[in-house]
Amino acid sequence: MPVVGSQWNEIKAVRNNVKPPVRIKQINRDVKIKNITEKPSPVVGGDQKMLSFEFEFKVSYILEGTGKKKKTNMGEIYLSGEILFIDKKEKIAAILKDWKKKKISDDVMREVLQVALDQSHVESMNLAQKIMLPSPIPLPVLQRRTETSGYIG
Repeated sequence: MPVVGSQWNEIKAVRNNVKPPVRIKQINRDVKIKNITEKPSPVVGGDQKMLSFEFEFKVSYILEGTGKKKKTNMGEIYLSGEILFIDKKEKIAAILKDWKKKKISDDVMREVLQVALDQSHVESMNLAQKIMLPSPIPLPVLQRRTETSGYIG
């Protein structure tokens, strides 16, 4: 049951003008599947069919000192896209039947969300850099090397 492709449908990045000094309290990331539909494909045939998983990914930069009622954010990144997925006709029918109940099996959900998260994190990091927001995921930090022993091996 491979994922065979993906595409972006909407990309939006906004940096709000806030007066300094500001501290970011929290960076919220959220991904969700919005819809699943069967798509025709000239490539897929025989006993296979193709699905489109529409998803959205949001990053919000919540500032310190904002209450529960009033959430001020420094910016927001919104991505919307779709992931194309092929499998046997029976499996596709089962996925669509489950989706009517707003459920997806764990193995399908894991595979689709992994692709959505991988692509969304890369794109959101690029957008955050362009509008001067912090990276939405922690990046490695270099540490100063300390000498622990005089051993040379």
